[in-house]
Amino acid sequence: MHIWLHMPQEYRDEQVGKWLASLQPLTQALVLILDLIRNSAPFRKQTSLNGFYQDNGDDADLLRLRLDLASQLYPQISGHKSRFAIRFLPLDSELGIVPERFDF
Repeated sequence: MHIWLHMPQEYRDEQVGKWLASLQPLTQALVLILDLIRNSAPFRKQTSLNGFYQDNGDDADLLRLRLDLASQLYPQISGHKSRFAIRFLPLDSELGIVPERFDF
């Protein structure tokens, strides 16, 4: 590594370009797999109570949320193999309000 770092910048740029190009098939495969997973199920409407939603992840391969920007909330997601939880927090932590019931 020390020797490589002392090579001319053009040479290092070329080497990095070749290395990134060698990863392109992997990138394309991952993009395709993620696209298939993302489109394997439609969005389902859910409701959080007091900014909190919890479910078992039995049929969840990937968790995706669709939020209305006007809600001024962001999700904090945690989970493991058997359960996940979503807490909705206001963008403005001092003046923001989390509705009692929030559909997402």
